[in-house]
Amino acid sequence: MRRRLFRTLEHPDRCMIAIDCGAVSIDQIKKITDHFFDDEPHRENHNLVLAIPTDDAFARSPAFDLVQSIKQSAFENHHDGKVSWLLIHQRETELDALANLVRQQGGQWYGE
Repeated sequence: MRRRLFRTLEHPDRCMIAIDCGAVSIDQIKKITDHFFDDEPHRENHNLVLAIPTDDAFARSPAFDLVQSIKQSAFENHHDGKVSWLLIHQRETELDALANLVRQQGGQWYGE
């Protein structure tokens, strides 16, 4: 896994909420992240992980803009230690590894 995810893994007491941003609808991403940012007790017990595809099609999609705004919001609201992202280069293997990690930890996986 990439370095950015390690900060999330430093807190095994906080379950991960991981989103495959290439598979989940924009509305669902927004719903999940809004709940994460708006509910402080929920946020204190969880870390958010965004799995972000690196392909050109995703970079041109409206989902890419949403993900960028989520990252910016996390930074501006001092939640950047609670939000991590993993750039997905090898979709199948990296997403499978992340999904397995989230499930082992008892977290929530949103993806295929």
